[in-house]
This record gives sequence, structure tokens and C-alpha cells, in this order.
Amino acid sequence: MSNGARVYSLEALKEFEAALLKFAHTVSAAIEEADSEVQRTLLWLNLEQDRYWKNQLRVRNEAYTQAKQVLKRKEYLDKSPLGSNSSYLDERKAIALAKMRFEEAQTKCKNVKLWIMKLEEEAMTFKAAANSLMNLVEMDLPQARAQIDSMVMALERYLEINPPSEVTPNIPDSVNYPFQGQDQDQEAVTRSEPPNSNAKPDEAPAQTEQTPQTNDNNKHNNHNQSI
Repeated sequence: MSNGARVYSLEALKEFEAALLKFAHTVSAAIEEADSEVQRTLLWLNLEQDRYWKNQLRVRNEAYTQAKQVLKRKEYLDKSPLGSNSSYLDERKAIALAKMRFEEAQTKCKNVKLWIMKLEEEAMTFKAAANSLMNLVEMDLPQARAQIDSMVMALERYLEINPPSEVTPNIPDSVNYPFQGQDQDQEAVTRSEPPNSNAKPDEAPAQTEQTPQTNDNNKHNNHNQSI
């Protein structure tokens, strides 16, 4: 069982807490900026674009109506005895241009209304996701930071009671000196080897053992000669 906790660095917990705080500020600022951008776009569409194109629709409708009246007046004067024959090319071009501008204003008014509806729907979806993220930032992150603070305080109190000491790991001698065991084994093998059979000390006992046998043979031969 370990004699103490392995506390390597409190700075890691403190840096992690600081990173959480920075993340919370970044998320809050990003959500506020995005929400403000959505609101500004809605105001731009409702107040500026919608009003502008509604006013353009009225003005261009009047210009289109006036261009048609000019053509009718020209045609009426040509039919009267006091009128003179003239071309209607300019009047018809003016009517075509006024009609095109009036139709453009109609299209713009429709597009502005469609974009307002579309942006309002997207804004509701964005607010739902942003609220979930803000709940995480405003509730879960403070709880996590409080837990980290408690851990840091507890570890600091522990280190005051039991200051850390440098512990040298127990490393087997075979790791530090990988060839030490092999040298001892080699020395044991060398000591247990039998002596060389060609050595001179072994030859002397062999000659000593043969001497009694030779004397016995000589005695036997002398006995036979005497008989």
C-alpha cells in the first residue's frame, strides 16, 4: 500500500481552471455577439429594407401609371384636329422601363418578407441551441470550477502536512548492470571445470600404482626359477 498520494503538480489543476474560465468568457461573448447580429439583421430587414421597398413600390407604381397616361395623352392629341402625327417610341420605352422597375419593387417586397420569416425561424433555432450552451456555461462550469478549487485546497493542505520527497525507484541490479550476473556465472563455471588430464601431477600417482605390480611379477619369476 502506498505511503502517500502522488501529487506531481498543482499548477496543472490551476491552469485547467483558468482554461475553463477563459472558455466560459469566450462562449458568452460569442453567443452575445451572434444574438446581436441576428437582432441587427432583423431590424435592418423590418425597418430599412421593408420600408424602403414598400416606398419604392408606391413610387414606381406612380411612375408606371404616369408613363401610361403620357402615352394616352399623346394618342388623344394625334386623333384631335389640332394634333400632329408623332412617333410613340419614347413613350413606349418609358412605359416598359417603368413597368420593369415596378415589378422589381414587387419582387423585392416579397423577398424581404420571405427573408424576415426565414430569419425569425432560424433565430428561434439559434436561441434554443444558445440557451443550452449558456446553461452549460452558467451552471455546469461554475460547479466544475468549485470542485477544482476544493481539490486544490485539499491537496495544498495535504502537502503542508506531508511535503513531497524525492523517491528513487527500486531498479533491479540486472537493469543497471546487465552483464554482472553473466560474469558471476562464467566465474562459477570456470571454478567447476575438471583439471586437465595431461597435467604432470596426475602422472605421478599413476606410476606409483604400477610399481607394486612390477615387484610382484619379479617375485613370481624368482620363485619359478628356484623350483
